[in-house]
Amino acid sequence: MWCETAERHVALGYAWCVGAFVLALTACPGGGERHPNAAGARGAADVAAAPAPLSSADSAMLASDAWSVPEVIKRLREAGLVVTDSGQEAHRSELHAPGHLLHVGRGTLALYLYSGRGARMRDAAGLDTTLHGLPTLDTPHYIESGNLIAILQTPDDATVERVSNALTARHTQGPP
Repeated sequence: MWCETAERHVALGYAWCVGAFVLALTACPGGGERHPNAAGARGAADVAAAPAPLSSADSAMLASDAWSVPEVIKRLREAGLVVTDSGQEAHRSELHAPGHLLHVGRGTLALYLYSGRGARMRDAAGLDTTLHGLPTLDTPHYIESGNLIAILQTPDDATVERVSNALTARHTQGPP
């Protein structure tokens, strides 16, 4: 009696697995090929998913691979952060360029933009980014990416990680 029940369960399990496999094969054609019957159904979705044309400012930014204040704000918002532009300048004695101050969550983010990565690296050489003592709520977090130096001050470690990820994902290398 036990053997018959076990064999029946194995057979049902096997049949279920084969059915799921066949369903997956028919639902997801491989290699980017389209199923002939699905071409009409997917055509409208492909048109709707086409990227919008880039503005001239966005095109120039992508061509030079350079950060701008609007691009930083856009990236942070895409990362799910609440960002407001204070409209204020930020100044730091170690840096020669004036900065732009944003409010991100419960913290502030000072953006320093340069003509290129080489100029950013030369100016960043004067920054003391070492941690002296234990971190506090006012400990600055330095993010260098492309032509950008961003200095974040926030009590929230999750915000630090999200801002850092959003600003460093695209600018990992490139010409100085």
